Amino acid sequence: MNIEKLENLINQLEVTKDNKEQIEEMRRVLSEEKYEEMFAILEKLKRDNKIILKNKKEKAEKVKQEIEEYDDEDEEEIVRDKKESIYPKELQNKKLEEKYICLLLANPKALSMYYIMHDDNYFESDVLLNIYKSVLFTDGEAYAPEKAKDGYNFAKEGGNVYETKITLREKGFLLKDNFEKVYTELRKLFEIRKSYLSNPIKENQDEIVNILNYELYKQMTIQEVKDAIEQINATEKFKRSVLNNDTTDFLIQGDNSLTTGLDLPFPILSSVFKGIRKGETMSYAMPSNSGKSRLTVDLAAYIAFIHKGKMLFVEEKDVLLDNYRILKCSKDDFENVDSDCIVGLRKSPYGVEALVLKEKINPVFNLEKPTIEDIIVFMAKEAK
Repeated sequence: MNIEKLENLINQLEVTKDNKEQIEEMRRVLSEEKYEEMFAILEKLKRDNKIILKNKKEKAEKVKQEIEEYDDEDEEEIVRDKKESIYPKELQNKKLEEKYICLLLANPKALSMYYIMHDDNYFESDVLLNIYKSVLFTDGEAYAPEKAKDGYNFAKEGGNVYETKITLREKGFLLKDNFEKVYTELRKLFEIRKSYLSNPIKENQDEIVNILNYELYKQMTIQEVKDAIEQINATEKFKRSVLNNDTTDFLIQGDNSLTTGLDLPFPILSSVFKGIRKGETMSYAMPSNSGKSRLTVDLAAYIAFIHKGKMLFVEEKDVLLDNYRILKCSKDDFENVDSDCIVGLRKSPYGVEALVLKEKINPVFNLEKPTIEDIIVFMAKEAK
């Protein structure tokens, strides 16, 4: 059956003075069952743009028919060897995996760029995974960088594998898909599968799968998908880093049920909430991907701070940091500070620390650049 299909494929080619010798050579090597040589010739014709199909009016229909036939045959071949899927329906996409392998078989040189590292490889189909390894160590071995082979064992070769490769390669020559786009979509899917399997929390798994439903998912890069996954994981770590459910509810929903003396997981939160009496209400918003010990304000272009329902500022981060300074001095020296330049104040037995306006403070004082956390803490304290 495969030989008939190959003969049919050759018969579809329009013979011209530019490709006549190659087509005759393809017929000769096919009669000798030298399939690899035949495909090498066909690949060169394709690269040289010397492939023209007969009956151009019927070209689109013939290609469509061939691909549909291959889809049906490949489905039977792969399903017969495939175990029950470990992924939910949303993460099952055999056709995307198959399309990538088809294009790779038709152009093994693409492995120089479009390879999949072992730790990022999450093929659902064992057949397609085996064929990928076969291409990695045979057809495309000369083109794949050494790091692309790390961690992989050799493919299981055999008659069925060889026949399946021939069928998929035929389809690859007919496909018009952009290789880079197919590769990107597959890598994005693999990243989601990888995170889904490594995450034991059902709620997180659902959130990870839902990335596929993002409005701009098709425009997302591989790195942007990784960032989205990291944000989901960091949000969960943030929830689990607090000491009890009451604190979690307070931070996420605004519930006020803090226990007296309870240390919050973030130093800035401890500073802001310290001293609040039971019955008072305060809401403090943080980025979901905030990390364990600090705000990721370095990722923000603008900073907004809302305190007790009042917007204290919305400012470009760099401008905000440039507008203020931290003043540290003795109580006696502080007497000489103009009150108009003071934004926030903290006194201790050892001296005074204040947030001041850079433009109004006398530069003779010992001044330091503040962090965003410093500004927020001083303003929150001052606004109580």
